[in-house]
Amino acid sequence: LFRNYVARSVDHYKNRTTHYEILNEPLYTTYAVPARFGYGMKDYLDLLRIAYEAVKSQQLEAQVLGGLGAWVDSSWVRRFVNDGGLKWCDIMDIHLYPVTIPPEMYEQDLASVWETMQARGEAKPIWLTEFGCYADDDPYMTPSTIGDAAMSRAHWPTERAAAEALVKSSACFLSHGVSKIFFHAGTCGPINGADGGGIFFEYGGAPRKMYAALSALANLLGEDFRALPPTVVTDRLRGYLFGTSRGVVAVVWAVGEEPVSLVLPASVGALDLMGNPVQQAAARVTSMPVYLTGQDGGALRDLLERAK
Repeated sequence: LFRNYVARSVDHYKNRTTHYEILNEPLYTTYAVPARFGYGMKDYLDLLRIAYEAVKSQQLEAQVLGGLGAWVDSSWVRRFVNDGGLKWCDIMDIHLYPVTIPPEMYEQDLASVWETMQARGEAKPIWLTEFGCYADDDPYMTPSTIGDAAMSRAHWPTERAAAEALVKSSACFLSHGVSKIFFHAGTCGPINGADGGGIFFEYGGAPRKMYAALSALANLLGEDFRALPPTVVTDRLRGYLFGTSRGVVAVVWAVGEEPVSLVLPASVGALDLMGNPVQQAAARVTSMPVYLTGQDGGALRDLLERAK
């Protein structure tokens, strides 16, 4: 019955749909083959395999998303990878509503799972299909509320802090297998509504600081970026390099309270968090990310590794 349902659905929508996700947040929630009602990983993998085969039978070029829709430190996600779930999807789906800690603290979990996928010879692109850092400098009510319990845990004190966290998180995650991020608010209302849950816009459609910051990042990286590992980490600095159609972009911020001064050669440009050019010959790097641009990734990496 499920195979037939999937096949007929794909046949109906195949002229306008290219990607199909097979169940949202299975096993660990109450609504998709929940473990609390006796279902296990084998049940989900059987359904995923059936759906994958049914999708491909009707639309061979379609992409199937599978996975647990949880953060990668979950034992369910690791079981999905180790039990062969990647055989039955083209993309692995994960979710995260981060608490207000330095975003790079999530990096090692993701790097570990990505390395496991590669070691198994089954690495697939990872999509972070639910993710957000929420804040409102002009709340419609006090104390302000942000959606549901998961979103409330990801409530940052200011829009500036949330904007920094979104850019830092994106740089970390895009360096370890993540190829697409959906900035999501699970319970937000309409743009003009009295609701703090929308990431980018508040009432009246006014843009938040997070909108400008993520717009700058997206326009700098473009659609065909690629991560240039490994991550640059010193006791003073973190840097993440990406190749783009226009050259190399590094997302850089300082570790700790002391700023780092980078003397920029003529071949390297600098932009602030919102994408505005930095005109000085030396870039003052603080905990707020800046962008360095150039044509030579090796030279950019050397510049960051020599930072004092």
